[in-house]
Amino acid sequence: MSETPTGTLGVIALTSNAMALIAPGAFLWVTYGIQAASEDASGNSTAKDMWPGVVFALIVAFSTALPYSVLARFYPEAGNAGAYYFTDVAFRKCHKEGLRKYSRVTKLITGWSAHLFYWVYPGVMTAFAATLLDWLIELGAGEGKVHGVVTALFAFVFAAAVAAIGVKGVSGSTLTSIIINVVQLSMLVFFGILNLHFRNANPLDVGTARVPSGADVGSGKPSEWLFPNVGEILYPHSGGGLLFQASIAILILVGFDSATSMGAAAKNPKRDIPRAVLASLFIQGCIAYLFEYFAANAAMSTLFPVRDGMTGFEAAGADMAPIGTLAEQVGDAVLGDGAGAPFKIIMAITVLMAVFGSTLAAMVTAVSFSASLAQDHELPKMFGDEHSKWGTPWKGFIVAFCVSGLLGAVGAVGGTVFLTAVTLASNIGTFALYTMVCIAAIAAFWGPEDCVQDKVGDDFKKNYFTQLVVPILGALLNIMMILSILIIGLTSGGDTTIATLIAFGITVIWTIVSVIYWVKKKPHEETGHRPPSREIRVAPEPTQKDDIEMQATEEPKAKTTADDEPSNKNPLAPPSGSNSNGANNGARSDVTLTEADP
Repeated sequence: MSETPTGTLGVIALTSNAMALIAPGAFLWVTYGIQAASEDASGNSTAKDMWPGVVFALIVAFSTALPYSVLARFYPEAGNAGAYYFTDVAFRKCHKEGLRKYSRVTKLITGWSAHLFYWVYPGVMTAFAATLLDWLIELGAGEGKVHGVVTALFAFVFAAAVAAIGVKGVSGSTLTSIIINVVQLSMLVFFGILNLHFRNANPLDVGTARVPSGADVGSGKPSEWLFPNVGEILYPHSGGGLLFQASIAILILVGFDSATSMGAAAKNPKRDIPRAVLASLFIQGCIAYLFEYFAANAAMSTLFPVRDGMTGFEAAGADMAPIGTLAEQVGDAVLGDGAGAPFKIIMAITVLMAVFGSTLAAMVTAVSFSASLAQDHELPKMFGDEHSKWGTPWKGFIVAFCVSGLLGAVGAVGGTVFLTAVTLASNIGTFALYTMVCIAAIAAFWGPEDCVQDKVGDDFKKNYFTQLVVPILGALLNIMMILSILIIGLTSGGDTTIATLIAFGITVIWTIVSVIYWVKKKPHEETGHRPPSREIRVAPEPTQKDDIEMQATEEPKAKTTADDEPSNKNPLAPPSGSNSNGANNGARSDVTLTEADP
């Protein structure tokens, strides 16, 4: 059985921390331009499928969040290892003995996909931050563009600041997470109400006012709403557009899974972590993002300021900060002439705060996850080396700084194409990780109820819907999303195809590197596929008496194999008593490892 919880976080705190990874309200700003610029194989915009794309992405996310929550309930000791531990223990203890030999393979696939997600994602956030800083500087300067070298420097400085805080173990307190969420939700609601009022009152006389001069198409013609009937926002306009928009929209929904790495910080991880997984996704997706995408699209018209001869969604796709431009237009029209500019600056600052917090949470998750694999002898030892003062895997943060800075610089300087490419690469990793979690859920709960109870606990009750139907659906949907990114992206032509090829290249390169490393790396055991079972417990300053007692307890353990008696102990979890909230936040505990012969 699992250890007695020693954490301090309840369900509200856990949910707030999970939401901090993907701050509600921020991602409308940072992803709207990518979504507005996407095109299908015929060169037609898929922007009108934004809202249905978010809905479909929500279906995919919930079909994964439910297996995550079920696994977290029965394996609350997973700690920082999260999905990696779920996959390992699910196959290693699977009722179907023939599947147990695939434990190492499946957990390595999980580790591969998780790294493509967790390590590329901070780079995506860094690119968004550098782009936003560019926009703010250009806004203040009035004219001219920031040089690409300066933009790249912004990316590395931003990544360095995030890594510097992370290496000191400051992953953000629960109070800070709550404040960020409240600020973002408040701004979101206010902006959404302004957009809906703008649509209803129509202060710019959309329909009679003329399209601004300088537009390549429609100049001098009567303006129009991009959705003449707001009901058109809600339904899909093409199947391909729906899938491609969903493949981008998943970026705004990921983060619920981070709650599963907070077991050491939770008062009652078995009860509260599953609730936090589902609650954070519901608040982010069903409330925040569906509302804000509806309101923003309702306010879009061909009076959107002309950009490079384009209007409407095309202009939004070419704009560095289309939501900022819309905020200024709506602010001037609703709040009074001249109010739009300060409003968009205030909104941009709140977004930048949220992006920084999201990048920090993502980088800490990435480094902590890598440290777990290093401890499991599946990554170089350096990723698990702790700083002598702060007790964090500091070498991992140095690597994270380099990767995030490089990807951020490429994404920000390269424009929409490269930013979309980095985003899609991260999303491929996301869908692959979520597929493996769904498969792990199927393996974990396969078999008669009494047999599964022996593996996961006496309170297990068979539920074919949550433990079989939903995981199968989730796996199929996530695989379909990977295929949609590749097939639709590669056949769309133009910038979309270029971005997809770059994303596919990043994925292939990471796959080759991973395969080479894991093929050359021998399993930790000569006769199996998992490292010796290790019990990790707090052991500060052991006395001579403690040493004698410890030696006495090690003898019987040496005679017990990993499969003789199921154990919920996680060799990768933080030590009991840690005050970590999903990452090492500076508290240092010496640990003693005891190994059992395989």
